[in-house]
Amino acid sequence: MQRNQDYEIYLATLKERNRIAREIHDNVGHMLTRSILQLGALSVINKDETVGEAINDLSGTLNTAMTSIRSSVHDLHDDSIALKPAVEDCIRPLKDRFAVSCDYDFSERMSRDVKLCFIGVIKEALSNTAKHSDGDSIKIIIREHPALYQLSIADNGSCPEKIDESGMGLANMRERAASLNGNINITSGSKGFRIFLSVPKQNLTERRS
Repeated sequence: MQRNQDYEIYLATLKERNRIAREIHDNVGHMLTRSILQLGALSVINKDETVGEAINDLSGTLNTAMTSIRSSVHDLHDDSIALKPAVEDCIRPLKDRFAVSCDYDFSERMSRDVKLCFIGVIKEALSNTAKHSDGDSIKIIIREHPALYQLSIADNGSCPEKIDESGMGLANMRERAASLNGNINITSGSKGFRIFLSVPKQNLTERRS
């Protein structure tokens, strides 16, 4: 009961953050953009050097403010995707058939792109497990390390050594990993089916800058 209440509070908080981010973008962001454009037009027609310096200083301040606003809105949108509830939603339809365990160890600063990638891979993996696995347990691990994020999904069913990647959505998983310069390793055999995905943080920083 307490866990459900905590989730409801958490989701309500994320919804409010998303609303605030949208309002900042639509209102403050647009006003700053308009002011920057007006200053640019004013600098073109201005002939007074003293006034020109003041205009340049003000333009620099507004551009700095715009950069700060964009960064803040980006961070708020990153938080607006609740990874744990999304994973729970993916797991729920399988709980009658599989014993599912989840090990979470990541900060709330996880990139939105990584969250979307992990959710997509988990959905594909669980769909494959439901269709093809003869096992009865699934283990999901999501961990954050200083330099990278990792996702592991494994079941205990028996699988063929060679997998037909064209018909199991595995190509989609590889594409998701590649879009973030990540590495994905997919293995199968008598001990089960396993997906191991890692995404370096450095590349995410470069994508955002």
